[in-house]
Amino acid sequence: MSLHAAAQHLAAHGRGKDTQLVHMTPTEVKSLQDLARAHGGSLTTNPKTGLPEAGFLDAALPAVLGAASTYVTG
Repeated sequence: MSLHAAAQHLAAHGRGKDTQLVHMTPTEVKSLQDLARAHGGSLTTNPKTGLPEAGFLDAALPAVLGAASTYVTG
Protein backbone atom coordinates (compact mmCIF):
# COMPACT_ATOMS: atom_id res chain seq x y z
CA MET A 1 0.00 0.00 0.00
CA SER A 2 1.37 3.45 -0.89
CA LEU A 3 1.71 6.11 1.79
CA HIS A 4 -0.99 8.14 0.06
CA ALA A 5 -3.39 5.20 0.17
CA ALA A 6 -2.47 4.53 3.82
CA ALA A 7 -3.17 8.18 4.70
CA GLN A 8 -6.54 8.02 2.95
CA HIS A 9 -7.34 4.81 4.81
CA LEU A 10 -6.52 6.42 8.17
CA ALA A 11 -8.48 9.57 7.28
CA ALA A 12 -11.51 7.40 6.55
CA HIS A 13 -11.46 6.29 10.20
CA GLY A 14 -11.96 9.81 11.56
CA ARG A 15 -14.91 10.31 13.88
CA GLY A 16 -17.66 12.82 13.24
CA LYS A 17 -16.45 15.63 10.99
CA ASP A 18 -12.78 14.63 11.42
CA THR A 19 -11.87 13.42 7.95
CA GLN A 20 -8.47 15.04 7.34
CA LEU A 21 -4.95 14.09 8.41
CA VAL A 22 -2.26 16.77 8.71
CA HIS A 23 1.44 16.83 9.41
CA MET A 24 2.12 18.78 12.61
CA THR A 25 5.06 19.33 14.89
CA PRO A 26 4.79 18.33 18.55
CA THR A 27 4.77 22.05 19.39
CA GLU A 28 1.79 22.61 17.11
CA VAL A 29 -0.12 19.73 18.72
CA LYS A 30 0.73 21.15 22.17
CA SER A 31 -0.62 24.54 21.05
CA LEU A 32 -3.89 22.91 20.01
CA GLN A 33 -4.04 21.15 23.38
CA ASP A 34 -3.43 24.48 25.15
CA LEU A 35 -6.20 26.08 23.07
CA ALA A 36 -8.57 23.23 23.89
CA ARG A 37 -7.82 23.49 27.61
CA ALA A 38 -8.32 27.27 27.53
CA HIS A 39 -11.84 26.56 26.28
CA GLY A 40 -12.59 23.87 28.85
CA GLY A 41 -11.78 20.88 26.66
CA SER A 42 -8.96 18.63 25.61
CA LEU A 43 -7.71 16.90 22.50
CA THR A 44 -9.15 13.42 22.29
CA THR A 45 -7.54 10.30 20.92
CA ASN A 46 -9.18 8.37 18.11
CA PRO A 47 -9.63 4.83 19.45
CA LYS A 48 -9.15 3.21 16.03
CA THR A 49 -6.04 5.10 14.89
CA GLY A 50 -4.49 6.21 18.17
CA LEU A 51 -4.04 9.70 16.68
CA PRO A 52 -5.03 12.97 18.37
CA GLU A 53 -8.30 14.58 17.34
CA ALA A 54 -9.09 18.29 17.38
CA GLY A 55 -12.86 18.18 17.01
CA PHE A 56 -13.17 20.85 19.72
CA LEU A 57 -12.10 23.44 17.11
CA ASP A 58 -15.61 23.54 15.64
CA ALA A 59 -16.83 25.08 18.90
CA ALA A 60 -13.71 27.01 19.96
CA LEU A 61 -12.55 28.52 16.68
CA PRO A 62 -15.36 31.11 16.30
CA ALA A 63 -14.60 32.46 19.79
CA VAL A 64 -10.85 32.54 19.12
CA LEU A 65 -11.31 34.28 15.78
CA GLY A 66 -13.71 36.79 17.34
CA ALA A 67 -11.20 37.65 20.06
CA ALA A 68 -8.38 37.93 17.52
CA SER A 69 -10.51 40.17 15.31
CA THR A 70 -11.30 42.46 18.24
CA TYR A 71 -7.61 42.65 19.15
CA VAL A 72 -6.53 43.47 15.58
CA THR A 73 -9.26 46.04 14.89
CA GLY A 74 -9.18 47.58 18.34
